[in-house]
Amino acid sequence: MAPGLTIAASQARFKAGETAVVTFTFSELPKGFSAEDVSVGGGKLSGLAASPDDGKVYTAVYTPAGVNKLKGSIGVDAATYTDAAGNAGAAGNTLTPTGDTLAPNLAISGKTLLRPNEAAQITFSFSESPGDFTFQDITVIGGRLSDLAVGLNDDKVYTALFTPLFKTIDRTGYVKVAAGAYSDAAGNLGTAGNVLALKVDNRSPSLAISSDQASLKAGETAALTFRFSELPSGFTAEDITVAGGSLSGLAADAGDGKVYTALYIPSADTNGWSDAITVAAGTYADAAGNPGGGNTLSLSGDTLAPSLVIAGDQTRLKAGEMAAVTFTFSEIPSGFSAEDISVAGGALSGLAADPGDGSIYTATYTPTVTATLAGSIAVAAGNYSDAAGNAGGAGNTVSLSGDTLAPTVTITSPHYDLNLGENPYGHLHLQRGAHRFHRRRSQRNRRHRGWPDGQSRRRDCLHRHILHP
Repeated sequence: MAPGLTIAASQARFKAGETAVVTFTFSELPKGFSAEDVSVGGGKLSGLAASPDDGKVYTAVYTPAGVNKLKGSIGVDAATYTDAAGNAGAAGNTLTPTGDTLAPNLAISGKTLLRPNEAAQITFSFSESPGDFTFQDITVIGGRLSDLAVGLNDDKVYTALFTPLFKTIDRTGYVKVAAGAYSDAAGNLGTAGNVLALKVDNRSPSLAISSDQASLKAGETAALTFRFSELPSGFTAEDITVAGGSLSGLAADAGDGKVYTALYIPSADTNGWSDAITVAAGTYADAAGNPGGGNTLSLSGDTLAPSLVIAGDQTRLKAGEMAAVTFTFSEIPSGFSAEDISVAGGALSGLAADPGDGSIYTATYTPTVTATLAGSIAVAAGNYSDAAGNAGGAGNTVSLSGDTLAPTVTITSPHYDLNLGENPYGHLHLQRGAHRFHRRRSQRNRRHRGWPDGQSRRRDCLHRHILHP
């Protein structure tokens, strides 16, 4: 005959923290029976052992899992044990433990920073409906609680009104609920709620605005920092007034919510500008609702690159002529010298600033001696700057032309000694550049070697060979 088994427990319904003693009673001494032969659901079995008084009886402790609705099971399948003759044992009956083994818990929340005489709504959120929760279960320090009520649509939520009894910011009030002060429908005692600390805050938050640089030049931007004394509420880019330029990328610091940063871009092409970044008082508040104080940051700079106009009093030159060159800057230049000027077809000398106007420089251009002058005067971009350090733009190029080679005259004749009756003639060679030549009748011809005056007139013959450029 196969051996049989009966399973029983000291209790079948459980609350939080309870356990049961389970008894396994065999019809014969079982062989090979162990904890691995027991199927357990909704909890765990521990301490399985045979009774010292009766080897056919085993006991163990069942500890249910912590759940609101326990659906446990304890059983032994057929053939998991045998008797001494080797007959496979029959399956035992199955126990089905039930109950509520999860203790209820509580979270207390509400506004923790209050203005003087401000009341705060406190919320008590239970994991299960507390059937016996009253004012007496709540501990209040530094204030008084009123109007405790259960939620209309949720019986797990209670609300009450906390009114502080102090008006200074160095005092703190508390609301708390002790463990065991309430229970759920199964009778499980509730755990302690968190302690809610409440403070009165009547101090307005302040703000400091700073920049990584106070003066900007062309192409530069500034990183702005807005540092609040408390976490600001409702602070956005719309709360910042920028008199000139623009602001972008306003964001709270990831590591410190009291710090905001943004990028300031000044107005372009503006000489000697000043700007103000302002946050007006009352545009933000702290967590208690106190309006924040304002502040203004002033910035200045020069974002206009200087320019240059070059002019000459004349651009077409003749031999012996020079040109007066004027360099007129839009601003007083910094670091401008003769080395910054590119000169072709001649030389520049005497560069000097005008004593009455530091934005004007003058110099003298002396061309090279050539029949075909092709000169130029220029200043490249970046060869000078303004007082703010903005690199200057390139000046215009002045082109010069002309003929600076003076003409020369060479007179030749094959006759150096003439006899009476011979005709003196010669060649007059004028170098390029001579456009007019006036012949004079020399008195010497009439007197030369005693020629008669009339004879000299008849023999006075001069051949002119004029070469034009």
